[in-house]
Amino acid sequence: MRQAILDAMKGIINNDLEARITDIKLTAQTPFFEGGLELDSFAVVELISHIEERYDIEFSDADFLPENFKDLDTFAAVVQGYVEQSA
Repeated sequence: MRQAILDAMKGIINNDLEARITDIKLTAQTPFFEGGLELDSFAVVELISHIEERYDIEFSDADFLPENFKDLDTFAAVVQGYVEQSA
């Protein structure tokens, strides 16, 4: 399931974000911020919105911690937790 979530996030980042990322190869270890995607707060909110819509979940305010946005895999684990809860 985690790989499917990672693939969905990569698709959203490459195709749906206003601030499209084209010059970086996305992996599970790609950082959201420094040295990676360099996302700004608007892009993060947009990504979260797409993820919430795709998986019919809603993140808690408590999830908006820097450690949850370390890299794509870390955030995918958070998403996976919500998906498994809603199943």
